[in-house]
Amino acid sequence: MVALWGMDGVGKTTMMKKLKEVMIVKKMFNSYVEVVIGEKTDPIAIQQAVAQYHGINLSETTKPARTDKLRKWFADNSDGGKNKFLVILDDVWQPVDMEDIGLSRLPNQGVISGS
Repeated sequence: MVALWGMDGVGKTTMMKKLKEVMIVKKMFNSYVEVVIGEKTDPIAIQQAVAQYHGINLSETTKPARTDKLRKWFADNSDGGKNKFLVILDDVWQPVDMEDIGLSRLPNQGVISGS
């Protein structure tokens, strides 16, 4: 996990976009997700954004059920840890529990968060 933080306007988002471009060119990850969080952290909205990137239908209404579905999807698609996922969380104002989006128990996590 990598975290970038600092004052507004210093280039954190720009740096993350450039980093993502390099990682795409070098094929360092099999899948990329970019989510803008905003001032109020909403785990359901984060889950929905991650699911939409991967074409996952989240019809579950509770956070734990949605978390389990996302975790299962990542585990099923990781090919035993061979496939890597990069999740970029931008404009983060408060801590985000990676478990809410099904990532904390997976090996080889690539998570970059910025505020």
